[in-house]
Amino acid sequence: FLAITAQHWLTAEPTRYDGMPGLWSTGEEGPVADLADGESLLVDGETVTGRAVFGPIPERGGRTAAVGDIVIEIAKRGGSDLLRPRHPGHPARTGYHGTPAYE
Repeated sequence: FLAITAQHWLTAEPTRYDGMPGLWSTGEEGPVADLADGESLLVDGETVTGRAVFGPIPERGGRTAAVGDIVIEIAKRGGSDLLRPRHPGHPARTGYHGTPAYE
């Protein structure tokens, strides 16, 4: 959870988000990433170029895509599709030394 660096709510307007390839939007096909030449995502173990269509996502459900060491959670919460990129080297995660607790 500490590796999540952003939360982006998708709309019908294709939008580029920092650190992620493609223009992301949502509609009847569910979340979609339109990837430019030279951009790709790893989805279900396969490299996807061009257009990545994730299909309708059920409430509280999700899919993942990867680019390098970044994993992008594509999910639905509160009836809306969203992206939550996870960066394993993010300082909030690497600098976490536990939560003080009492017996």
